[in-house]
Amino acid sequence: MDPTHRVASTALNLRSEPQVRPGNRLAVLPFHQAVEKVAELDGSWWQVKVELHGAEGEGFVAFRFLEALPAAPLPEEGEAPLVAPGILPPVHLRENRPEITRGDTHGRAFPLGEPGRPGRGSADPGTRAAELSAILDWLDVENSPRYQPTSSSTYCNIYAHDVCYLAGVYLPRVWWTGGALLRLQAGEDVPVRYGETVEGGTPTRC
Repeated sequence: MDPTHRVASTALNLRSEPQVRPGNRLAVLPFHQAVEKVAELDGSWWQVKVELHGAEGEGFVAFRFLEALPAAPLPEEGEAPLVAPGILPPVHLRENRPEITRGDTHGRAFPLGEPGRPGRGSADPGTRAAELSAILDWLDVENSPRYQPTSSSTYCNIYAHDVCYLAGVYLPRVWWTGGALLRLQAGEDVPVRYGETVEGGTPTRC
């Protein structure tokens, strides 16, 4: 998908045919959702491609509610680009929630916010190694409910994320959507909204 436009209204219906009719609404596109123009059908409708929740689809929208994607602003002479190629700002769901603990099985997509959790902040290599060992001991992967498998899912990816998060190393648990990446490249301050600007966070089979 090669986005060309974005939603300019607060929401926009994606329909299965180029007309307003009960039962033909496929999805509701949020504000600034990126789309790719496929074809102009008449004076009111465009056929577009769109990516929602990690899946790509096609439909029809009233094009008057779209606007062209803004070009990424050029940096001033001697100024670094807003987002350097290959470098993106890290993203997490809301941090420091005290109810997100090792002993709870809800909110696994969120970083640990348990009070008293260890970290790693020393510059000394030996101390940093000891701090990492303390993190592993504290997480107690064999006994903590947060990491225990069910009949359908395992949570080794949650454990790996928690180790890295406490150690100060970025391992994505959720990631920016395609539309959010375009907004970041354009210099926007993009809010973290699950299902709109970020996705992911599902369990894996390890």
